Amino acid sequence: MENQTVFHALERERALSPEELGQFQRDGRLMLRQLAQSEDIARIRPALLEEVGKLGEGLRLQVMNVWKKSPVVQAFVFAHLYSQIAADLLGVDGVRLYFDQIFVKKPGAGAMPLHQANQFMLPLDPSKVISMWMPLTDIPDESGPLSYVPQSHLHEKLRSAKNPLLAAMRLGLAEEACGPMMAGDAAFHTGWTLHGAYANNADTAREMLIITWFADEARAVDPQDTENKNPQLKSLFQGLEPGDPVKGRNFPLLFYRHYRDIMRIVHERGEDQR
Repeated sequence: MENQTVFHALERERALSPEELGQFQRDGRLMLRQLAQSEDIARIRPALLEEVGKLGEGLRLQVMNVWKKSPVVQAFVFAHLYSQIAADLLGVDGVRLYFDQIFVKKPGAGAMPLHQANQFMLPLDPSKVISMWMPLTDIPDESGPLSYVPQSHLHEKLRSAKNPLLAAMRLGLAEEACGPMMAGDAAFHTGWTLHGAYANNADTAREMLIITWFADEARAVDPQDTENKNPQLKSLFQGLEPGDPVKGRNFPLLFYRHYRDIMRIVHERGEDQR
């Protein structure tokens, strides 16, 4: 009997082209179409929506770290393909999982203002964080697609701006709509890239899986905004002190380039001896 928690199509690797890498470095975002297959999305969607259903009513419903509650979601979130791409885009040898999140915007939910994800996370050194947004169903224009401010990740002035859109405009930057997405498309962006989402004016919910990674060997930084960020030291980062390397079972290492290369050599040697 086939293991129902294995996603064979996601255990491969996808080499990024120089153009894709260049776009990500320049704009702080990259769209990769149909990174996941529709049958794989169909396998995880019920488990994700089951967790959302436990929250009750609301126009915006979010559940974090579903990987800890569902083996099939864990297998999908831990997929080699996603973490390999995340590491390549960040330009690092390894990435650890920060969290996964199912985010549902029901019909009538308003816009999500432009923001930088790193502003709401515990500061890390280095601050190399990347997220992938993947819809579980098709997202037409009226469902509230994502928007970005390309190149916003390059400007440190935006990291302390009270009105990030206005500050970005003063720097000559402009908000751009991501456009429609299909289930299985993957939108990657850095933790410093300004992004948001338009209101959901459709008659169906917008269902989005978000996976966020950070560079391996990152250390926790003493947060300045203690009211919003210090609680993370007691929840997500339980037991860690500022300056400690962020490791442990809550932040599994999902990709490590040197380990992958060693295993490839071992496999090739085994093939040669047959």
